[in-house]
Amino acid sequence: MSVIQLDTTFRGYRRENGRVGVRNHVIILPVDDLSNAAAMAVEAAIKGTMAIPHPYGRLQFGADLDLHFRTLIGAGSNPNVAAVIVIGIEEGWTKRVVDGIAKSGKPVMGFGIELHGDHDTIMRASKAAKEMVQYATTLEREECPISEL
Repeated sequence: MSVIQLDTTFRGYRRENGRVGVRNHVIILPVDDLSNAAAMAVEAAIKGTMAIPHPYGRLQFGADLDLHFRTLIGAGSNPNVAAVIVIGIEEGWTKRVVDGIAKSGKPVMGFGIELHGDHDTIMRASKAAKEMVQYATTLEREECPISEL
C-alpha cells in the first residue's frame, strides 16, 4: 500500500528549465569566503534575500576546486531558488559560477569585488537583488504532480 497516491499534486514554482521547487528564494551566493561579508551586507539591505556564506573557495585546487564550483552552481540551480546574485573576489571565478547557473535558465547576475571594491559591489548587487526580489514576487505557484519533486 502506498502512502502517497500517484495522482497527488502539490503547488510549486515551475522553473524555466521545467524543474519544480516548493520555495522561491532569491539567494546571494559568495564564490569564496572573502566575499561572505559583501553577500551578508546585501542580505541585510534587501528584504527577501538569503545569503549563503561558506568558508571555502581559496587555497583549493584540482578536483577540490572543481567540486567547489559544482556545489555553488548546484545550489544556484536548485529549483527552490528563483534568482541568484553571485559575488566573488576574482572576476573569472564569478563568471564561471554565473555561467553555470545561467544554464538552468533562471535570472543570475555576478559582481566582482576586485574590479569595483566592496562598497560599489554591495551597492550594485543590492540594486540587482531588489529587482530580482520584485521578479520573484511575480511568480505564481501551479499544480504539479508529486512525481516532479
